[in-house]
Amino acid sequence: MTFSELLEAVRGAYTDTLSQAVQQQACHVEPALRTADGALATEGELGLPCRLDAIVQQDGNSLTVDARSRLQFDPVQLQLAGTAVTMVPFTWDWLQLEVQGLGRDRVAHTLQDWFWQGFDAEDQNALAADGLYGVLHFLSDLQPAGEGWRSAVDLGSAPAEALEELLWRLSDAGATQVALG
Repeated sequence: MTFSELLEAVRGAYTDTLSQAVQQQACHVEPALRTADGALATEGELGLPCRLDAIVQQDGNSLTVDARSRLQFDPVQLQLAGTAVTMVPFTWDWLQLEVQGLGRDRVAHTLQDWFWQGFDAEDQNALAADGLYGVLHFLSDLQPAGEGWRSAVDLGSAPAEALEELLWRLSDAGATQVALG
């Protein structure tokens, strides 16, 4: 199994569950949180928006969907240009990301740019066959992690290529190590 195929399998373990959940009842799928005037609600030090899994149309309650299982695999290590990447089992809806070798501002800027690209702030993404929009949901503020920085990411229904893109961006920014899981 290639690295890309492994990411697809991890993604599928979550998105299959999310897709089934939103197809069982009428829902607003992957809505972005907005202020009363319709603008994206942003929060935290990074000033980023967030998406819910769904809002049930009948009662307006949010629907949170968690991965039912975590795909098990042996730790993966690879070299991406000058960046050592390690990946251990994780769920697509709650990835712990750790970056070493970059200052806080550089990590923050790289993550912000990547997140905005995958968030679809204008809600332009088409609904896919699985009933999802292929978007990122959440990125936490950075927390110190040894000599680096840690963040939690809800990858939502974003394609596996989005995570690969993040790894390339971090490598291009000069990260020496990136840990996923």
